Formats: sequence, C-alpha cells, structure tokens
Amino acid sequence: MSGIGTVKLELVREVVHVEGILDLLIKGCWIEQNDHRCTVSHGQIEFTGGFHDSFFKITLQANELLIESDSPWELEVLAEELKEIAVKKEIITQ
Repeated sequence: MSGIGTVKLELVREVVHVEGILDLLIKGCWIEQNDHRCTVSHGQIEFTGGFHDSFFKITLQANELLIESDSPWELEVLAEELKEIAVKKEIITQ
C-alpha cells in the first residue's frame, strides 16, 4: 500500500444523495447492508476493512465526489463503479 490518493469525479446527475451512493456500493459488493465497517455521515461514506484491510472515503460536495483511498487500484475501480452518477475529472496523488 502507498499513501492516500484522491480521485475527483464530476456529478452527471443533478440530485445525488449519500444514500444513493451507498446503494451503488452495496450493489457493487463493496460493502454489505448495515456493515459495521462502514460509517455514513452527512455527505460522506468511510470504509475500513475488507479482504486487504483497506480504506476508502467518498465525500459528496457541490457538483462533485471526492474518493480517497490507500489503494490506487480501489480508486480506479470505485470511480468506475460510480460512473452511473459521476465521471472522472482529476486524479490527485499524495
């Protein structure tokens, strides 16, 4: 694993809610329904755990999503998973 990387996505839908993002993550098998490793707060989803004990955070902002992860692979796959609601705008590495 490396440092935390970030991908910025531009929303393609006018109305996006954290609950809708959570539904896409459950549908894509990223997390399970009522997963104790996942924290959902106003405008943000955080997950720590999984097969590789990884971390990701998705933050909903005005007209964009920010995905942060300690895994470059997860950044790419999460961005693809969320293509239904957002398109990749910028990759920010740290």
